Amino acid sequence: MRVGYRNAAKILPANVLALLQEYVAGAVLYVPATRFSRSQRRRSLVQVLREQGLTMRVIAERVGISERRVRQILATSRRKQNSTDVPLSVPRRRIR
Repeated sequence: MRVGYRNAAKILPANVLALLQEYVAGAVLYVPATRFSRSQRRRSLVQVLREQGLTMRVIAERVGISERRVRQILATSRRKQNSTDVPLSVPRRRIR
């Protein structure tokens, strides 16, 4: 992937440019793309399709990922759901 140089004065609003100049005046600044949102949308789509009853093979074909990745996404979402449903430590009562 090629990273190109762009003049901040030509693409940023004046107030944002002024704020950046306070921190990194004269330096080259790398601004990463927002890949997180695309992957998050893909995870959500996998979960919705599974809730609709589609098989992992069909989900993989529709989303454009492998069946293995579909299983990983679903397993991760189940683990997150289970960890929020059950408290990590259950208080114990002392029996006398």
